[in-house]
Amino acid sequence: MTCTSKAQAALWAALAAHPPAGYQDLRGALEAAKAKDPGTLLYRKLDTHWNGVGALIYGRVLANSLDPTLWPTVTVTPLGDSKSQTDLEALLGQKDHRAGAAVLGAPALVSCRPSIRPASWPTPRPMHR
Repeated sequence: MTCTSKAQAALWAALAAHPPAGYQDLRGALEAAKAKDPGTLLYRKLDTHWNGVGALIYGRVLANSLDPTLWPTVTVTPLGDSKSQTDLEALLGQKDHRAGAAVLGAPALVSCRPSIRPASWPTPRPMHR
């Protein structure tokens, strides 16, 4: 076990033992989905971002944490594969998929977003470094 994997294991164990207020265990939901069907892709190939299936799992976890009656009312519509260069492809200097074939993986999905942001939500701010 590497130093990094030991630190990751310690982090996940600490979060499981003492979750911060409002913490939602998305990792557990992703691992459960993978255990149920090991062939299911949760991330886009050559990318560190979730595909539609991974994003859908996050949406379910988030919706259930806000209001358990919300998720059964959600309708998800498959849109097909997205065409874009993935982050790891760019780092590896591979072909830009925007000009070519679709990124392989699960189909992109429609997400449901509220049209009105409640006043209690913080104003989104751009992240700059």
